[in-house]
Amino acid sequence: MDDQQPEKVKNKHRRVGKVWILAVIAVLTVAILIACLRPDKEVIALFYSPGQSGVLVFSDDQYSGEVLPGKGVSSFRFSGGSSSCAVLIPDGGSYKLYYTDGEQHTVVAGNSTNHYVIAYSGSAVVYTDSVGVLYRYDTAKKKTETLSDGADRFAVSPDGSRILFTKTGEGKSVLYLYEKGSATCIGEQYTPLAVSDDASYIYALSADNSLCLLKRDGTMRSKLCSQVNPSSAFCFSSDVSSVVFSDASYTYISHEGKSRIRIISGVAEPALRSHAVCDSYGVSYVYDDDDLTDIIYASHGATDVLFSLTKGNERVDINNSVVQFSEAGGDSLIYISDQGRLYLWRGEESEAIADGVRQAVACKNGKYIYYITANHDLFAYHGGKTQQLASDAETLYITADNKLLFLLTDGSLYASAGMKYGEKVDESVHSCYVTDTAVFYRKNYNAQTGLSELYASSDSSHFKKAFDAVSWIM
Repeated sequence: MDDQQPEKVKNKHRRVGKVWILAVIAVLTVAILIACLRPDKEVIALFYSPGQSGVLVFSDDQYSGEVLPGKGVSSFRFSGGSSSCAVLIPDGGSYKLYYTDGEQHTVVAGNSTNHYVIAYSGSAVVYTDSVGVLYRYDTAKKKTETLSDGADRFAVSPDGSRILFTKTGEGKSVLYLYEKGSATCIGEQYTPLAVSDDASYIYALSADNSLCLLKRDGTMRSKLCSQVNPSSAFCFSSDVSSVVFSDASYTYISHEGKSRIRIISGVAEPALRSHAVCDSYGVSYVYDDDDLTDIIYASHGATDVLFSLTKGNERVDINNSVVQFSEAGGDSLIYISDQGRLYLWRGEESEAIADGVRQAVACKNGKYIYYITANHDLFAYHGGKTQQLASDAETLYITADNKLLFLLTDGSLYASAGMKYGEKVDESVHSCYVTDTAVFYRKNYNAQTGLSELYASSDSSHFKKAFDAVSWIM
């Protein structure tokens, strides 16, 4: 019996050890699940306060913020998903360029120009200084690399690893591709537009405004358009293999350098730019979409023509005269026609919801639709049923957690969910701003100064004052 006792104790210890191991695994599993369910990064919102200069505000579980020193904000550009930002702030006769991920900021350059761009991934900020020297700032390593002198135009790959740029001298413009620590000449008399992460797609404009797809050695791979419209944007897919562009008469799409396909008469671009990043000259955009067919397009005019594209590049018309539109969960869309009729579009056909509508929003899960009529009456729509929530409504907002914020004509702000009227949040409110992780509103607006108090919340209900005097930047 005595010989068996130690073995029993060992077995007991083994069982206890297994229990602890299982418990640790369970805790780690829960932590991983929670991390997966939460957004990978916060979404940054930018405000300006004369008393505190540039103010970057962000939110995770708790609201927090930071202040960038300087006098005003000249311009700013966000990475994909607005998870990081490059900000240009005046500094005497020059500019200071900052990078921030919301938690801390870094001075990228103390003598910058307004020619700069942050990569779609947020991994790099590329810019020129006042004498045309081109730099690449690595946001993770916090190191700056000098790429070239005499640079003027440039484009950056989505992952920030490759830069397409031009140098002008002796009456000619030379196009270079920077990759893996060195720059190679690939052509002359081109304006850079876009380059893919592996440089398998290089887009540039020739001297006669022809849209060209070049090979790595600079030889022509495909001439997509002989005369592009200089006032329209070039919209690229996330891997830069697809592009939407316009000439003087039509808008086209091209995939992998193949022949252009006409999609509509006139100028049209992707309707929503929430996940797009523009280059330093405002002419090119990168979209989080593989082939630019899973997004909604809108034409340019007094009223918009809304349409989508199939994988075969056939146009699916939604409506030919739209004054307002927004996403409604998944592939759905709500829009208001020029006649004031509210529609819900689910990818095949439109369903009429109401008439006499001047503003409408939808939950991100598509469950509820809210709208305000011309008489300022607020209604909620769900499952074919409509219910009035309020009168004298002025403006609607939808938060990331699918709550409704509505502002009355007297400045009272209310929060609601589902078909309920909701609770009063505050009064003397001027306007709201909603990101994927936070909600802000301005209170006690001063029309003479354009300033107001700023309140913030990460859960759409518990607001606290963030700053005493701010104006909107974004």
